[in-house]
Amino acid sequence: MMNKRIISSLLLTLCLFLFSTLELSAGSVNVSVSAPGTVYKGNTVEVTVSFSNVNAEGGITGVGGQINFDSSYLKYESYQSLSSINVTYAPGTSRFAGLSVGGQPITGNTGVIRLVFRALQTGNTTVSFSNASISDSKSNPVTANNASKSISITEPPSANANLKSLSVSNTNISLNNLSSNVGKDVTSVNISATAEDAGARVSGTGQKSLNYGKNTFTITVTAPSGATRSYTVTINREDPRSNNANLSSLKVSGGDLKPGFGKNTTTYSMTVPFSVSSLDIKATAEDKNAKVQISGNTNLPSEATTPVIIKVTAENGNVKTYTINVTREKDPNKPKSNNNYLSSITTNIGILSPVFDKEKTNYVVYLPYEVDKIELNVEVDDKEYGQLERTGPDTLNVGINRYEFKVTAEDGTTKSYIVNVIRGASVEGGSSNVLLKELNIDNGSLDKKFKSDVNVYRYSKKKGFKLSPVPEDENTKVSVLEFDGVYTILLETSNGEANVYTLVPEEETTTSNNIGIIITIVVASIPFIGGGTFLGYKYGMKKMLSKVKNLAQTKVE
Repeated sequence: MMNKRIISSLLLTLCLFLFSTLELSAGSVNVSVSAPGTVYKGNTVEVTVSFSNVNAEGGITGVGGQINFDSSYLKYESYQSLSSINVTYAPGTSRFAGLSVGGQPITGNTGVIRLVFRALQTGNTTVSFSNASISDSKSNPVTANNASKSISITEPPSANANLKSLSVSNTNISLNNLSSNVGKDVTSVNISATAEDAGARVSGTGQKSLNYGKNTFTITVTAPSGATRSYTVTINREDPRSNNANLSSLKVSGGDLKPGFGKNTTTYSMTVPFSVSSLDIKATAEDKNAKVQISGNTNLPSEATTPVIIKVTAENGNVKTYTINVTREKDPNKPKSNNNYLSSITTNIGILSPVFDKEKTNYVVYLPYEVDKIELNVEVDDKEYGQLERTGPDTLNVGINRYEFKVTAEDGTTKSYIVNVIRGASVEGGSSNVLLKELNIDNGSLDKKFKSDVNVYRYSKKKGFKLSPVPEDENTKVSVLEFDGVYTILLETSNGEANVYTLVPEEETTTSNNIGIIITIVVASIPFIGGGTFLGYKYGMKKMLSKVKNLAQTKVE
């Protein structure tokens, strides 16, 4: 009972407040209803209630009102609140009401609510606003007018873009048959067409000229709604003209066609001497009414292949093309190129050292033991005349792998580029024997008897001089390097051990003071020795470098 009495008291208080505010009206506002004057049946229409000329203390903070419409013409679908007033619309009562958001009042012209309706039937109807309940920031009532908007609902324009009839003079063309053949003497036709919808527009009709062969014409229907449909009419006019675009003969001065001429063969080749810079071509068409055009047969460049084009156009416009690829020889008085350089050396793994310079012919690439293949890509500088020969192993051995790239210039001169690919040794297991068993010499001799523990010798040589070192362990790799007459014999084992024997020309004076020169030569010849830390040679090279340095402490006997 207590709750009911409290609720009744509150309602009474609210009623008294509303009546009191009506008596204390403090302002006014102009209300308007806007919407399109005309809408197609089935389409949606937006109706907006707006405020203008606001005259209210502190602005408008509360709104309410009635939206009136005929539901037989319009069906409500949705609404949207437009201003700082958070409006809620109740479709069942057609009323809307709301309060300002965060105390922000309406002080100027603004839309308040937008409703979306769907037009149900044709005719005239009205949407109106009434029963306003508007208050200012002091909760005083604000006077507002009623407003309305008339809307005319009409049928949408027709989208019918169909033809009702179609006819073409001198043919049997109809809507069911849009193509026809006519005789060679029919030079024009008249196209007539009628649309199903009287309000539609038809274009593309009238008198049309006919060419020989295929003629196409487009008839377009544009419906009142803007929708379009196109009809394509095809008329094939008999063409009495020849379509023969064959040659009956083709003769060229200054050379022979390969293969020999045949009217069905369209591609030929021929070579002419440098003295021939233009070709005299006689091409005869099989059909006397065909036309022959020749291009590209003058100012032929030397040392190049130029396509000469013979174009045959038949009487009816059919085209057939014959091509002669003409190669003009080189000027016999032109000096031959002596360019035997490479323009580049690149590798797919490792680093080429030093950086490529076409004037430098010796390079090194260091690789670890795990890498057993390398791709060395080179390009000749003279791409027109330079010839390249390459040698080298397919699979890398441990130690030095020599790749040679020999470039032969047009004049026959050659230049060889050497790339030594050094693959490191495995450090797991293997022999440590890096001594020579024998040092055989053809056409030469040593200054003393060979001993495996003596590393430096003088030698003399004759024409055909050759070294044949034999290791104590047959699995030890032996490499022979030569630099300015000094021979370096490098022994390497699979576990990274290494040793060096050096042979100095007899005429050289070799003492403990110039052993350093030999060491420099050895190091220069075997770039990976320095520091003994390159890749897979981390272990053996350090020992070998130490052994070479120890030679500096001993005079050559």
